[in-house]
Amino acid sequence: MPLISRLRRVGIAASVVVATALAAVVTAVPAHASYPFTVTVTWVDSEGVRRPVPNANVQVTLVNITDRDDRGGYWQGTFPTNASGVTTVSLPSSVPAREIRLAASAPGGSIGGVPVTTAHLGQSLILEESDYMLVGREYSASIVLHPTTTVTGSVVAADGQAINGAASVLLWHRTIPDGTFAPVIEVPTDATGRFVATRVPIGDYRVEVRSAATGRLFDRSFHPQMPTVGDGATFSTSGGPSTDVGAIDIGAWGLPSVRVAGNDRYATSVAVSQEVFPDPIEYSPGIVYIVSGSSFADALSAAPLAGMAGGVLLLTASTALPPAVETELRRLRPENIVIVGGTGVISTSVENRVRAIGSSWGLLELWRVAGENRYETSRRLVEHANNERGAGFYGRPVFLATGTDFPDALSAAAAGSVARIPVILTGGINESNLAPETVALLDSLRPSRLYVAGGWATVNPMAMNQYAWPRLIPVTRFAGTDRYETSRLINAVFFSDSDVAVVASGTQFPDALAAGPLSAALGAPLVLTPPSCVQAELARDLARRGTDLAVLVGGSGALSARVAAMSSC
Repeated sequence: MPLISRLRRVGIAASVVVATALAAVVTAVPAHASYPFTVTVTWVDSEGVRRPVPNANVQVTLVNITDRDDRGGYWQGTFPTNASGVTTVSLPSSVPAREIRLAASAPGGSIGGVPVTTAHLGQSLILEESDYMLVGREYSASIVLHPTTTVTGSVVAADGQAINGAASVLLWHRTIPDGTFAPVIEVPTDATGRFVATRVPIGDYRVEVRSAATGRLFDRSFHPQMPTVGDGATFSTSGGPSTDVGAIDIGAWGLPSVRVAGNDRYATSVAVSQEVFPDPIEYSPGIVYIVSGSSFADALSAAPLAGMAGGVLLLTASTALPPAVETELRRLRPENIVIVGGTGVISTSVENRVRAIGSSWGLLELWRVAGENRYETSRRLVEHANNERGAGFYGRPVFLATGTDFPDALSAAAAGSVARIPVILTGGINESNLAPETVALLDSLRPSRLYVAGGWATVNPMAMNQYAWPRLIPVTRFAGTDRYETSRLINAVFFSDSDVAVVASGTQFPDALAAGPLSAALGAPLVLTPPSCVQAELARDLARRGTDLAVLVGGSGALSARVAAMSSC
């Protein structure tokens, strides 16, 4: 059950309140009515016994329901409790009562010299509207004050990494009577890794340690809503001015990873295919694209087409089909195969070999899609998928990327695989006008939007303006300071909720090219990284997104052990 639903369900008994700001809400009282209701204020002594708080001040705020961000409300009143800790609240009949917020404080903020507070400090840090609780038809509420203490301690990384001020400590308090945990307060660590939390209600606590920069948990060993205490780092506070919990050991944030790789680029493309189709007897690809493993130009537009068609992309040498690729084709037994590029890129002997082995399982179609250059090949691939394969690109967005380099087009290809968006190559900065053939293709597709992968130095803005403006086609450009930031910008839009990331080298194309269909199969972003480390911005982005697994495509020569460990550059 979501936490906000759980809070509302436990109602008054849980006494979920924000520090000196909240305890209960009365809802759905008819307009211009002044139904009185009672508020009881109690406190919990060191023995856990509830006792009344005489002369407590109960503050009542009529909430401005037309503007929930207006925490001041539009009417306030203060009511003192009697000797039994009870007060009767009557709202003015001149205003419509819909929701009210209650707060209570002991006389002088303490009882017998012991500071007391409402049970849960800083609740709004976790849930925006957690300060709303339903009050029953009896129109009564209960506010519980607890004696407090100061909690101190330190955070120590298990791997020896300095914590300094990089962490924040979040304390979860065990509620009564159901035993679930609710957040109390979040405090930062100082330069030495120590933390100090003041006015913390006494009781049983569970500890979370988060990254101060990203909010990511350092230790995800428990779920905050679990009703038991033993699933995480726990401690108990008691009476007294302070409680020191000592050192809290954590492991620095890490991302589990698996590696998909072969002995070379051709075997790696086979390894990816085996991940996408582990059992081709049960489920086999309808189509396989075969592209050059030594030249990226013709293959860039093929990667998204393979992914969106539910197929794979295998690499081949120019003059001979690698044995591992031949074995994989025999295993997959696809119905259709597309060879991408002319005979100068993939020879006739490779085509003849593919045709020969395909006849052993009844290959339906073998197409070669090629043009005079990489740009014509790109256009013909899109036309082939749309006309021969029924891709249905008419009226959909189109990605444009430079054909002079590969990183931006590869990032666009992974997004296009998932969003069913083709990638068309352009001549880059030197192409101030789109080629007439590209214009004709775009006009036939009638794109609803143009996505541009890369900055002005990769796709000329004049070409975009001259084509898009007269046709009233919106243009969205993903332009980072380098290929890695451009990759992150694209992924942030097309993969906002994936908990898996496919990682490939941003300095070499073969592995990232083969990884496209795996990204599509997993619904996961294709993340480009330097081969020896992970950029700090990428690590923070993965942590912020809640990524749980990194799938590394390529051997240790392409992605080092430091990348596998998510070690920052």
